Amino acid sequence: MAELNTEKQRIEAEFHDRWAKGMAIGSLLVREAFEAPTAAENRFAFESLLPVAGKKLLDLGCGAGETSVYFALKGASVTAVDISEEMVAVARRLAERHGVGLEARTVVAENLPFADASFDLVFGNGVLHHVELDAAMKEIRRVLKPGGKAAFIEPLKHNPVIGVYRHLAADNRTPTEFPLGFGDFARIRKVFPNLSHKEFWLCTLYLFIHFFVVERAAPGKVRYWKKV
Repeated sequence: MAELNTEKQRIEAEFHDRWAKGMAIGSLLVREAFEAPTAAENRFAFESLLPVAGKKLLDLGCGAGETSVYFALKGASVTAVDISEEMVAVARRLAERHGVGLEARTVVAENLPFADASFDLVFGNGVLHHVELDAAMKEIRRVLKPGGKAAFIEPLKHNPVIGVYRHLAADNRTPTEFPLGFGDFARIRKVFPNLSHKEFWLCTLYLFIHFFVVERAAPGKVRYWKKV
């Protein structure tokens, strides 16, 4: 069990524990998360880490484990970590369902229980905006081997649809998470000077308006990201 040292960490752990308890393993998509036509950002991040076969990869904030299992299917030696014990348990079950092995542990991103230079690769999807960014960046750099690579997929606050959706879907997110802004890239560059980034979904997010106005899908109950 990870030691939760801050109120923010406790809120994040409890929220994601509740979310995990309502998940059905059969509903979790693994290959589709990277290979579906709407998975362009995941595919871009995956390709930026190639080759992954035979590499030690840390999936930071693994959630239900879809990405962890995908990387394992592609031949990586995966360590899947999350602040939520229940999410880690789901990730283990998902790995068993797909017949792959991975190490799954409950940790906090700001204090990773791994030796320096433990991993060739670090990946995360939607995790950095939940953590203390500066502390987490230093830990990620510490556990990466020299010449290692890290790739993250994060929401940006600049799309106006994001602000409206976050207001309507307050029950589907924690009060302690904040989408990144372009200004945060300067903070990341202090640790990773070679940072590069690519933006996706500028217009695609307007599908959220269709979900809300036409389909009348309640944003507090339905996760629009999953619908896309």
